[in-house]
Amino acid sequence: MIDLSNIYNIYKIILTLFIILFIFIIYWCNKNIKNSSIKILAIWINTLVLFNFINILFTINFYTKNINKVGRKGIPGSLGPRGFRGKSFICSQCGDAGKEKKDIYTTNVNDYGEIVNSDDVKPGKCLFPFFHEGDVHYNCVNTKRKFNEKNDASKKGWCPTSLNINGYYKTYGYCDNDQADKEEENRIRSEKRRQYILNNTGLIDLTVVMGNRSNVKCPSGFKKINYDLNKNSGGKYIYLCKKMGIKGSGISELMSVDSGSNPDLKCDEGFGQIPYNLNTDSGGNDIRLCKRKSNSKYITDIKVQNNPNCPKDYIEVSGNVNSGSGGEAVHICVTKKQSSTKHDCIFKWEKDSHIYAFMGDKYISTEFKSPNIYDKAKVIINKWGKLPSNIDAAFTWGYDRKLYFFKSDKFWLFDDTRLKIAPGYPKFIKDVWKGVPDNIGAVFTWSKDRKTYFFKGKYYYKFNNKTKSVEKGYPRIISQRWEGLPNSIDAVFMEPITGKACFVRGNSYWMLGPDDKVMDGYPKNLDFFIK
Repeated sequence: MIDLSNIYNIYKIILTLFIILFIFIIYWCNKNIKNSSIKILAIWINTLVLFNFINILFTINFYTKNINKVGRKGIPGSLGPRGFRGKSFICSQCGDAGKEKKDIYTTNVNDYGEIVNSDDVKPGKCLFPFFHEGDVHYNCVNTKRKFNEKNDASKKGWCPTSLNINGYYKTYGYCDNDQADKEEENRIRSEKRRQYILNNTGLIDLTVVMGNRSNVKCPSGFKKINYDLNKNSGGKYIYLCKKMGIKGSGISELMSVDSGSNPDLKCDEGFGQIPYNLNTDSGGNDIRLCKRKSNSKYITDIKVQNNPNCPKDYIEVSGNVNSGSGGEAVHICVTKKQSSTKHDCIFKWEKDSHIYAFMGDKYISTEFKSPNIYDKAKVIINKWGKLPSNIDAAFTWGYDRKLYFFKSDKFWLFDDTRLKIAPGYPKFIKDVWKGVPDNIGAVFTWSKDRKTYFFKGKYYYKFNNKTKSVEKGYPRIISQRWEGLPNSIDAVFMEPITGKACFVRGNSYWMLGPDDKVMDGYPKNLDFFIK
């Protein structure tokens, strides 16, 4: 690359020499020309040339000093009119070139209703235009992809889902609009479900209980925060009771009102008061909590402590709720921080009795008896074979002790011996699991009755392992069978040590007791076992 600075320096030297030369010429003309008219004309012409060279020299100096300076950005100009539609980069005179086309999505199911398992098959959006058999195509084609293979797309056609650098197909899918639309709807539904869980998990209700003893219990479905709000004040025992879960509405903010500064105990606009004096019988100020509900971004945890210095990511919302009572200071801290990991499915693998959690295209595992020892996230296909991301459910079927994975309307069998997906899979759920719906949320075989249960939404389906079909009278409502469980289940696994069933929803889990009811103290945070 040419160094322009050296060229500019040469120009400046030449110009300086010319300036000196013309100064000498003007001096000579003044001394040696005798005719006054010619002398004046000569001096005038040479002076003009001299000033011209001086101007050029100053201009080059200014330019070289400021060549790298950047001025302030100007005001954005107005948006111009949209240009005319361009022509196809391949063919400007072809029928569909340049036309607006609706996106076409593909599936891995061919004209014969077979699920094709091949590295060349990758369901997704069609890419147009593409080359095939010497022609440019703007729609699905019905011809063979290769000369020596059978035509399994002669009716509905196929199209590329990725292209090589020459514009020929690299991977392809089958243009079954009904099946592809169904899979795209399932994908969107699955994504909305994940977003709903992310935004609607947390504190869905909060209340207060009080009594003359510390063993006062919370209402059904609530969990006691075991820290007396009247600590060492001589008043009643007072505790917060929280209900955590996933719901369309929950508590997004908390605040307190104090009769010392707010005699009417009026909450801010949009808040509702929890009608309990947190200083009952203690002699302190009348202090109440107020809660605001919303349809997303809930409080995800509450801590009660004896100082206002809340842990990281928590904020204080109450002030000292034991104010004026003579007892210890009591402060309430909350956080809205969500768990960094949302699990698509969780299951226990009978081969090693570890708990596995799938998230997207990765998985982690842990031993239930050692919850603080767990693997870092790894790629699913490296251990489990060719599986899609965002698996809906997985379980070891009590009938044959084999591991199955479910997503959308398909399922996969894992070969424990070869440690990969068994040949011939995936298959359609409807062809094997008679009566089981697509897009299930969870499935497990209960050791208590040896039956298999599928979950979708608020319903469960009891599957008869012998007849290979859902039993008559199902589906039924989850909460009517297992008291205390949430109205939708994301995963179920059997706790390896006690064999008790653990039901997962969002980032919480519920454990069933011998009476088939949720045990006291649940739900608990799933992060305790699976990070």
